[in-house]
Parts: sequence; structure tokens; C-alpha cells
Amino acid sequence: MNIELKMHTGIIFDENITSEQKLKLKKQIENFNNVSVQDLNSCAIQDAKLSGEFIFIENNINPPEDWKEKLKKEEYNFKFITNKDIKDFSRKLPYHSNVETINNYFELQLKDHSLWDSCQLSTKDDLVIIGDIHEHTEPLEILLKKVPSNATIVMLGDYLDKGGDTERTVNLIDSLVNSGAYLVTANHESYVAKRLLGKIDAIPNEEEIFSSLPFLLKNEKVAKKVVDLYEKSLPFLKIDTNKDTVYATHAPCKKKYLGKLSSNAMRSQRNYYFPERGVEGMRKELDFTLTEEINFTHVFGHVAHKMNMLELNNRIWLDTGSVYGNMLSSVLFTKNGEKEFIQIPTSGLTKDDLFSFEEKKAYKNKF
Repeated sequence: MNIELKMHTGIIFDENITSEQKLKLKKQIENFNNVSVQDLNSCAIQDAKLSGEFIFIENNINPPEDWKEKLKKEEYNFKFITNKDIKDFSRKLPYHSNVETINNYFELQLKDHSLWDSCQLSTKDDLVIIGDIHEHTEPLEILLKKVPSNATIVMLGDYLDKGGDTERTVNLIDSLVNSGAYLVTANHESYVAKRLLGKIDAIPNEEEIFSSLPFLLKNEKVAKKVVDLYEKSLPFLKIDTNKDTVYATHAPCKKKYLGKLSSNAMRSQRNYYFPERGVEGMRKELDFTLTEEINFTHVFGHVAHKMNMLELNNRIWLDTGSVYGNMLSSVLFTKNGEKEFIQIPTSGLTKDDLFSFEEKKAYKNKF
């Protein structure tokens, strides 16, 4: 019996599923690299703390539909394995089979494990994470000279648009990635690549927001590099350093989305949509970064800001508005377990209002 699962799935077993079958499935999951399983045996929903890539639920207290809602809220998938599944499968075998025979055919397939595993990184060397550049290449070239030669480099994306230097930027990012740097998927490159591939239609103000597209639509060689870089980019990186666990995403997002591959989680990790434009609306939307506690470090860009503090509540805000004439910022996690910020002052190539919590009196005591 072939069971197809995605990462971060809650598996609810029918009471007639044998312990042998449960154990075999658990062992198959644990054979995948870095994957963890949590058992919730006879656990009431209000007591359930979901963690790990797979959740085994053997529960008679709450009906499956209630568990399904709990899993959905926490960005987990849902699989209900029933005795009927096994009976239907046994009918497909050449002869009527006993439990042992069925167990031998109890196979698991994780379709997105390879992508998820690619997002897991461990390094004992220096690690540097660099914020949005938006085609402002000169500050990046200066910053790279200050990075230790052995450092693992992570780019948080949004290297395209706004700066008006598309070809030079694409060639620089392509060179970095070919030399071993990691690139996180961002909203600007995601839109541009999908347009180049013909997967989406143009939006009305496209050239205003995605200023690289007119050039790329006329320059096939550079456009191909953008598509290749997009396909090499990762939705997130979970990085184990000598001292800390670091999540790197393009955009700020709530804890429940981090490290997951559901469409909603991947969208949340690459883009934060603000229904209300302007700094005040952004403050309201990003209030969770001040109130939601995390016990790891989350590094992201996307929100161009002018805050003096780059780190707040275990979150590091790395888009300091390089293209707007503020700073190009990066964070260095040294192999000795220290943390340093490397910042390069810039001359602006365009203008916009930069975000800040600092001007809001309610948050004044946090800075």
C-alpha cells in the first residue's frame, strides 16, 4: 500500500490500524534525513503541542475533524489512515493476505522531502546573511570584501528591480551562487521569473513595481539567468550554527509558517502583503514581531526600514533600504559563536518612506 505524504503532516490512525502498521510507517518516516516524529497518544486537542515534521495521532477523545482544524491552523497537512484503506489494498494483492503480508507492502512516499532537506544547513564556519540590494551593486561589492573568505553566504533575495542596473546585478548574483552562495526565494524574483516563464499575466502597474521586466523581456540571455537563479533559490533556510539555530526567509512571518512547505507557508516566507499601505499600516500588521516569542533567531529582509536596532525579540531585520540611500546590511555569525553586523552606507538610487517602529510611542521602551 503506497501512502503519499507531504512534509508537516498530521497522521490520524483509525482505531483498527495495527500497532505493527503504525510502527512500520513511523520507521519509514524516520529513515528520511533530519525528519522528526511526534506521538500524541490519547491527547486532548487543548493539550496538544504540535512540533516536528510528522504528528502521529491515536486519539479517541476528539473526532478527526477537530484534529483537522487544529492541524490546519498550525500549517500542517492532514492524513486519516483507516482500516478500509488496508482492506481495499489487500483486495488488490494476488491472494487474500494476512496482516504480515500487507505490512510488507506498506510503503511511504514523501514527494517534497528533497526540497525540504535542501533547506536544512549546518555550518561550523562563519555565516553571513545579506539583506535586499534591489540592483544596488556597488554597496554589495564593498560589503563582500569585508566578509571572511571561508564564510557561507546567504542572500535574502529581492536583488531585482528599483535600482536600474539589472544585467550587472544578475551577473553578480549568478557568480555568487555558482561559487556556493545560497539564495532565498523572494517576492520580486518570484514574480519576474513567473512572468518570464509565462505562468502569470501582467498586473496593471507592472513596470512601476518590477522595473527589471522590460529589460529582461528583451534580453534572453540575462532572463535565462534569472529563471535559473529562481529555480535554484530555496523557500527558507534552517541553519544550525555553533551557537544557534537560524531561520532565513525573505519576509517576516509568524512562527507557524517557518520551515514548512505548504503553499501558504512558502508564500508567507517570501512575501508579506500589507492591506494598508504606508508606515502606520505596516506597524499594525507587523505587531506580531514584538509580541510573538521565538527561541531561535529569525533573519529576514523585505521590509525596508530605518530602525537603529536591527535585532528585536530574536528577529533580525536586514532590509535597511540600501537602494533608498540608507544602508546595505548583513549579519555575520562567526565560527566562534559571536554575532556581528556589517553595514555599508549608500547613496540612494530612488526614494520611498522607510518603515520604523521607533516613531510609535507605544514601542519606545523597546528600543
